[in-house]
Amino acid sequence: MKRIKTLLGLLVLVVVIYTLYSLTPVYLAKFQFQDELANIAKYSADHSEDQIHDEVMKKAQELGVPAQPENVHVVKDSGRVTITTHYTVTITPPVGKPWVLTFDVSSVK
Repeated sequence: MKRIKTLLGLLVLVVVIYTLYSLTPVYLAKFQFQDELANIAKYSADHSEDQIHDEVMKKAQELGVPAQPENVHVVKDSGRVTITTHYTVTITPPVGKPWVLTFDVSSVK
């Protein structure tokens, strides 16, 4: 009985470590991308919407964020810049169903 408990405890530990190993890079990229969007919005008052869109796509590519160009929206109105993005990340564990994570990242400056 003690051996079964030890094996189950070890299995739970492996699952937790694998989950953290899989999810940490995805969430770190999301937070870095969110910070970059804030910087882009803050310092882009003299850029066009297309230039801002291109910069957002460049940063997404640099950070490994799978944002598609059609899911990045930039609106400039009276000196105010709004950037919104929507993307999904799929993580496939060794067993079970894939995990689909959906992210909506935005910045207004």
